[in-house]
Amino acid sequence: MIGNGVDFLEVDTKRLRYFSLELCLLAANMRMAILIIAPLTQSLGQTLHLTTTQLGFLTTIPLLCFGLGSVFMGRLIQKIGTTPALVLALLGLLVASLGRVYSVGLLFGGTILAGLSITLLNVLLPALIVEQAPGHVAQLNGVYPAASNVFAAIASGVAVPFAQLWGWQHALQLMAVPTVLALVGWYQFRQLRYKKVVVSKQTVGVQWWRLPRVWVLALFMGSQSLIFYALAAWLPRMLTSQQVSTTTAGTLAAVFQIIGFPAAYIVPRFAQRSNRLKQVLLVLLGGYGLGFILLLQHAFWCLVLASLLLGLTTAAIFSLALSLITVVSPDPASVSLISGGVQSVGYLLASSGPTLCGAVQAQQHRWQPVILGLLVLAVIAILLGFLLRRLIQWQRA
Repeated sequence: MIGNGVDFLEVDTKRLRYFSLELCLLAANMRMAILIIAPLTQSLGQTLHLTTTQLGFLTTIPLLCFGLGSVFMGRLIQKIGTTPALVLALLGLLVASLGRVYSVGLLFGGTILAGLSITLLNVLLPALIVEQAPGHVAQLNGVYPAASNVFAAIASGVAVPFAQLWGWQHALQLMAVPTVLALVGWYQFRQLRYKKVVVSKQTVGVQWWRLPRVWVLALFMGSQSLIFYALAAWLPRMLTSQQVSTTTAGTLAAVFQIIGFPAAYIVPRFAQRSNRLKQVLLVLLGGYGLGFILLLQHAFWCLVLASLLLGLTTAAIFSLALSLITVVSPDPASVSLISGGVQSVGYLLASSGPTLCGAVQAQQHRWQPVILGLLVLAVIAILLGFLLRRLIQWQRA
């Protein structure tokens, strides 16, 4: 339970089970539509005659949407309600997936629409969990990041084979399937009878930017996100610089993406239910430290272990950051506003990561300074986590 003086009614087991399933369907829509672009950039470039700069901007659009749009989504959710916001996000994503394959203009416009729709989903889900299953926040906060990792890895894996068989256009339109399933699933879920959850609205107009713990969480979110997106963009190149073949580097990059789903599910639940955030942060520090040190080595087994450790750590800390949004919120009514503020600041910081790392490598002509810089940032992220833990303790005192 979050906040003070807020009375909740327990949801029944059947409704919780259906909601967990719907949460997984929603998670399938949070990354697939944007991550499928990267494996298809060669086909897109050849067919639509796009330059490398245009292709790079295409992959940057969603991050810009996350960073610039998140802060406005909380207000939108409070104004129209969670269900209309959810339907709006899914319909926008459906239109984007089906329509962006017919021209260059539609490709960029559709990617912007997909980015904004996913931004709305990102901000909405923490508030939706509090509204629909307030007694199971810790458990469900781990469900959708874990499911999102799995579906994103599936999308990245099937994109090229599917495009080779049926064309990149149909591969992009395939992303409409989980959107339709989520819409149908939400309709079915809404048909279930339930007891109304009582939510306090005493701080609907909360000014999140005046809360120090929210800013610390935003910086925590931004630093760990920057590390993830930098690794997602450059890990294959880091590995090939260590004499790993392109094929093997691609395989290890895929492992980095998918290996973290168990940690993404377990860590936030363990941290909140067992009140062991300090221990979790120390483990995450160890995962970051050992992972980056191993990534500096030339031995193949070190690089494999580094990919595994960094995949587990980045997935776990991202899931933890999302779960802490509900913890720092003064009451359930303010979750969407704080979610939007935290993710806006966080993704604005994260969007600079791939570019900065690429610029450092281009200047130094080696990856070691980039890896050491990411290690320093990882230590800063964990220190922010400890500061946030102290602020949360003061909040509860």
